Amino acid sequence: MRLIIVPLLSLFMLSACATPQQERAATRGAAVGAVAGVVIGAPNGRAVEGAVIGGVIGAAAGVVLSQPRHSSSVQQHRYNRHVQKEVYEYEEDEYEHHERRHHDD
Repeated sequence: MRLIIVPLLSLFMLSACATPQQERAATRGAAVGAVAGVVIGAPNGRAVEGAVIGGVIGAAAGVVLSQPRHSSSVQQHRYNRHVQKEVYEYEEDEYEHHERRHHDD
């Protein structure tokens, strides 16, 4: 029984940190892993253990495989920071120009 509770409790605690996409991937991975575990464990009389182990491994694999495979989000973040910096510098220059013009009057 302990063999089942520890992995399930660990998976439950980690699921609180997942995005909806990762949760769906983990669920699908767990289902596929559990079925594969039953198929592999059944001939040895260990279908339940195979299902649990396969489910945990499948869920972990589903989450890992659902991660973005490229850094487009990082690149987008860098671009946004660059644009924000340019806008800030432009606004700062305009403010200084405006202040100088009013100060000279």
